Amino acid sequence: MRTVVIGGGLAGLASAALAARRGERVLLLEQDRLGGKSARVRVSGQTVDTGPSLVSFPQVWRDLEARLLADLPVAERDAARVDFLPLPGLGVHHYQDQALELPLPPGHPLYAAWQGYLERQRPLAAPIARLLVTPPGLRPEFLRASAALAAEYGLRLRADRYLDALGLPEPLRAAIGVHSFNGGLGPERASALYASLPGAMLAAPGGVVAPRGGVYTLTLFLEAQARRLGADLRAGWTVRAIDRARRVVQARAPGGRLEEFAYDRVISAVDEGRTRVLLGGPAQPPARLTCSGVAIYAALREPLEAPLPRASVVLPDDLRAMSDALARLEEPQQTMALVHHDPPGELYPDNDRTVLSVLLTAPANGRRYDLESGWVRAQLRRISRVLGLRAPLEELLRAPAVLTPADYAAGGAWGGAIYGRVRPLWQAGPFHRPGYLEGGVWQVGTSVHPGGGIPGVLGGALIADALMSGRGRR
Repeated sequence: MRTVVIGGGLAGLASAALAARRGERVLLLEQDRLGGKSARVRVSGQTVDTGPSLVSFPQVWRDLEARLLADLPVAERDAARVDFLPLPGLGVHHYQDQALELPLPPGHPLYAAWQGYLERQRPLAAPIARLLVTPPGLRPEFLRASAALAAEYGLRLRADRYLDALGLPEPLRAAIGVHSFNGGLGPERASALYASLPGAMLAAPGGVVAPRGGVYTLTLFLEAQARRLGADLRAGWTVRAIDRARRVVQARAPGGRLEEFAYDRVISAVDEGRTRVLLGGPAQPPARLTCSGVAIYAALREPLEAPLPRASVVLPDDLRAMSDALARLEEPQQTMALVHHDPPGELYPDNDRTVLSVLLTAPANGRRYDLESGWVRAQLRRISRVLGLRAPLEELLRAPAVLTPADYAAGGAWGGAIYGRVRPLWQAGPFHRPGYLEGGVWQVGTSVHPGGGIPGVLGGALIADALMSGRGRR
């Protein structure tokens, strides 16, 4: 079986490693460098990883890890496993004039409301975890897990309607509702599932964690195991077309020559829209897109007078106005920002200076931004005020690296939309299937598992592995 994997992000690397483990002859082609949205950059001599900053539902990773290491002796298996650093929670959420640390500590005025919410979500953690790795269909485990979610949500299929039914106080409701942007959409457009995620992630076995050494550690693990199992991984190869009639993939080598690779199966881990163009379809942008982002990575010029928590979430004063602007592909007046503060020697053991990651939710407009861009500067100044910093963030950062919608679009996503096109509510989160397109071509990755993050794209690779191995039903 000759398998060509297109795209070397987490989903592509996992799919290549799993295919090699099935005994297939695997060739992975990546146009840039391995890792996709997950990269390791050096800023002012410090290490910082791009992409997701935490891993939820870590059992999904452990399942994948165990499958890839199964042929090794126990001692080698233990040595190869990724070491996770437990995280205390989901960070401090700033909304209007309030700061809420999730989970809320005992004694907080809203603690009882938080506990009530958490008790509602706790029973959903196991079904969600099961759905992340179970092929959709009539299998009993899929039906049982789906029934558990259906019993909780009823007809309240949207996140905002489910939050309305919970009757949470507004600051807590906003702090929970903003997590719908883990799927690239505001709560009035996202599945009710996303309103459960903060509680379900904390209640799931293992809670929320970060790979010690940074999230790029996962990329390095998958690359190492794929190579060990026999996969041929090639960076700098741009796929030009998938010729179904001749069963070949056409790709341009780093030197510019065009080559063809025969295949029995293709696994595409790039954006679904790009896959369809490679198959000969029209280059037509979707009617609706999920959000993009502006990501800023830098070392601090000097330590902050009052250190920040590891994670801060700065909400807009009006979440609906932000969501509506993003849906129109416009820059919101106020956007959501994630600020990660990593002191030396903790997440990144070799760093000797604090590094900061600032992730601004942006429209999928395909534009390039920098710290001099008016919209970025305005957001950074607002964030600085909310966090109580003595100076604007742009003055505290030393030689930052910046990723923008233009960079994400270069990877093939329309406008740089991180989660691809907007899908129906019933396809949100784990309610999807890795796409079997046609002619032996499969689709995995973020665009078919919107909002899944690391557990979603890796769970999707595991589901595809089960289907291709005949252990699931198409």
